[in-house]
Amino acid sequence: LVSECGGNNPCIIVPGKWTDKDIKRQAIQLASVGKLNGGAVCGRPQTIITSKNWEQREQFLDALKKAIEEETFACSEHYPGVDKTKETFLENQPTAEVLKPENGKHNQSDFVLIPNISADDFAVTNEAFCQVFSEIPLDVSTKTDDFLTKATDFCNNKLLGSLGCMILVDNDTMKANETRVHQAIRELNYGGIAVNDVPPNIWLNAYLTWGGCGETEENFISGVGNFGNALNFDNVKKSVIINDFTATSFELTNRKRVEHLLENVSYFSIDQSWGHFAKLAGQMMVDNFKGKDF
Repeated sequence: LVSECGGNNPCIIVPGKWTDKDIKRQAIQLASVGKLNGGAVCGRPQTIITSKNWEQREQFLDALKKAIEEETFACSEHYPGVDKTKETFLENQPTAEVLKPENGKHNQSDFVLIPNISADDFAVTNEAFCQVFSEIPLDVSTKTDDFLTKATDFCNNKLLGSLGCMILVDNDTMKANETRVHQAIRELNYGGIAVNDVPPNIWLNAYLTWGGCGETEENFISGVGNFGNALNFDNVKKSVIINDFTATSFELTNRKRVEHLLENVSYFSIDQSWGHFAKLAGQMMVDNFKGKDF
């Protein structure tokens, strides 16, 4: 019996020198995965981990707020108990802000952003499973080794669960610290780790595995066992995807484009023919030229 039960998943932002374009693109990617299915996605990041001393921290948080409110379309929530969940987070976190994508014209689409939380806060030990982001600035230097040591310890010992982890690291920092980043990937106690990508892309791949990491039947949060693994590897501990920092990101910036993508991916999943692949790829190329439609 395989069980998969979610958790409070981190997005670790490794300090580096990002361009304005980098910041905007990554903020849109993070906002998009946070809104997917109204936030009711087991592998979506919830807690954003930064360095208090990263000089671009405030710029990124401002960009994230703008991405949530203006640059990605609103997604309505439908999961039972969402109102109560958000109310509880707002009551327990004094820095929480209620953001209204598309000026709040869609019901149940408010997004809660909670910057500058502490390690023992309510938002650390509870899963939202809705449109809630929190951000914790660790009091650590921006040196990659120092930051990843503290971030890994926080994730493994403070955050709820062991399901999915997202890491954002720019190409220059990755090139200079590749061995250290891979060490962090090994040490992070998560069943799916996405570097410069979104964790849901792991469970969307039938050949990779998805599930909790190192949990037991007697005491589990994110689950026991994993699913996927179409090639039937034995004793898989975790699955990892690594993408380029500048790669085209996952974006909810055009409703029609997302609709086309999901529809064509569904047809291709059912029948992996060249015709369905051509329709999927061709429509993506056309839609990539489209701007906002909201």
